[in-house]
Amino acid sequence: MQARIVRVIMQKAKDESEESIRVMQEHSGIIEFLNNRIPQLEGSSQEIGDEINHFSDSMRKHFSEEEEIVFPLALKADSI
Repeated sequence: MQARIVRVIMQKAKDESEESIRVMQEHSGIIEFLNNRIPQLEGSSQEIGDEINHFSDSMRKHFSEEEEIVFPLALKADSI
């Protein structure tokens, strides 16, 4: 699904696609954190909490950018 969205945006909305592509590329970092980092978390409960809170804040920003940048651009590209 992600690859299809990026492909449509790149093909039809080239001038505006750079920011959208950046947001979509963040998905690999999200997957990496969930699959590899969380199982290896060590340290004090404060350090672990801080890292998870940072990740949570990053997710809120990411989802907001998807709603503001990627989704409208994908809809626009699909209607072109």
